[in-house]
Amino acid sequence: MSSDVSRAIGVHHKTARQIQDEALAAIHGWFDKLQAREDVDAIVARTPLQAGIHSEILLEYEPTRIVFDVMPGWEPDDEDGLHAEGGGGPLSPEAVQESLAPVLRQAVLERIARLAGKPHLNHHFRFRAQFPTTGGRLRLTLVDHTDAHKQQWLRERVAQYIDQAVLNGSQPTDALHVSLLCGHLLDARLFPEPDHARLVCIFQRLLALNAGQPSLAELRGSLIHALRCWSEQQYLPRYIDVSQDPFRQNIYARKPGAALDPEDRGIDLLLYAATLILRHEPGYARPTGLGFLEIARDLGSARAAAMLAEGSGAHPAECTRLTDELVDCAANDVLATVTIAIRQETPAAYVRSLAFITRLLRAGFPAGYRIAFKSTARHYLPVKGLARSDMHRFFANAAQHPQAHDALQAYACAAIQPYEWYTDAEAEKACLSGTYAAFALGLADASRFALLRHYMDQVDDEHQSVQDRYTAVFLEHHGLTPDTVSTAVACLRRCTDGFKLPARFAVDDAQTLTLLADALAALPEHERAHVRAHVRARLFGSDKKLAALARKADDARKAPLLRLLEP
Repeated sequence: MSSDVSRAIGVHHKTARQIQDEALAAIHGWFDKLQAREDVDAIVARTPLQAGIHSEILLEYEPTRIVFDVMPGWEPDDEDGLHAEGGGGPLSPEAVQESLAPVLRQAVLERIARLAGKPHLNHHFRFRAQFPTTGGRLRLTLVDHTDAHKQQWLRERVAQYIDQAVLNGSQPTDALHVSLLCGHLLDARLFPEPDHARLVCIFQRLLALNAGQPSLAELRGSLIHALRCWSEQQYLPRYIDVSQDPFRQNIYARKPGAALDPEDRGIDLLLYAATLILRHEPGYARPTGLGFLEIARDLGSARAAAMLAEGSGAHPAECTRLTDELVDCAANDVLATVTIAIRQETPAAYVRSLAFITRLLRAGFPAGYRIAFKSTARHYLPVKGLARSDMHRFFANAAQHPQAHDALQAYACAAIQPYEWYTDAEAEKACLSGTYAAFALGLADASRFALLRHYMDQVDDEHQSVQDRYTAVFLEHHGLTPDTVSTAVACLRRCTDGFKLPARFAVDDAQTLTLLADALAALPEHERAHVRAHVRARLFGSDKKLAALARKADDARKAPLLRLLEP
């Protein structure tokens, strides 16, 4: 979050005194505005676990303005120091550090002193500044302030809350309290020698108290965020160096000679964090969880090695292994992989395999998984653009057996989840979990159309396009009839600009146009205008083209065409 609290400060070529005066004015302006806030007491009164509202501030001196970033994010390149990139300035790095910084530091310390005992600042408050210099962008910490009184007050509040509301509590906990609690417990300034085993017990108790509550996902997200920050900022730097790739994804490199200390129990907390990420975060977060486990394994953790080989152990053995005369199935939730070997090509083999995966998903197995598949049968859905993967082949094989369709539907209902993608394909072939089953059943018969509509409701058309070619196949296979039109509209509304009507399909006869107009008119009012326009664009191109068709149409076709043009 950034706030521009200064006036424009003119051209960039300034004297040292001008820069100092402008920076001082900005600092005092920020503190004046903070002291004038009337909501500070109300903010900290919401929870017994908050000592102040500000923990960090970054003053960014730019050529034409000064910006304060009140929530700077942690990144490997966010550390203090001189960075060659960035615009140059009139002062040398040495001049900033030796002449400018001491003056600014004194001003910040004086303003902090005025806030002693007040809730404007947290128990720890860091004030940093960034200036363009002759050597590049210089970032430095002006003040790193600790309020010992607030720290002791927080420790006592945390202990009291854990005892009363967590370990001996019986009611769900407040999400804000939990968010702050997790951050405090993992803050080395508050608890420099944490008991990692006890922390895991506390976190598990919090999740148990909130099981089944609407706030569980938010609470768990706060816990995972706190654990990830602790892992990346406090724990892992003991053993690894962190950098970023061009996509700003973290790259971990083991420090030369780094090996796990046999007395280091922090590794258990790292593995707990990895397990939570892998089990509960969306598929795009899985590389982070896997990365934590791989680092731990490479450092010498036998438990991490076992988890990568066999799974986290969160699921009982009867859920992760199935072997009989028909199939051989195994699952690893850490790698998000299900291995299936069909021993006898029968409907029952696929029914059992589907039931195995469905049971896993209902128990919390990652929906964004992949299948390693062995079978003598090789079937694929009649849809171009789908990945020719093991996963695709498994579901296409299963769809060949009508006796397995109920099992396919049960599987799809468990698998279809927003923001969860299969890991068998990337880029334009990437698809939502449940795609192959929903596509296969949607082509099978009308009794499965409700499932296909549910699937389309979950599709994110900004990140997936396989529905384009599927919809063309659906229209070609089923046509546009009273039984299919609502499902066809559900598919068309998720199609992208890349959708093309099949060559042998035309939306030009009066009956088809009327069916389409009726279906669009029946849409809920809150989405009618947007969906109507989107479907029109997919089928007719622009409204201008549709209006031209209406002008030239005979009476039977003109009426439904004009209805389609209605907003």
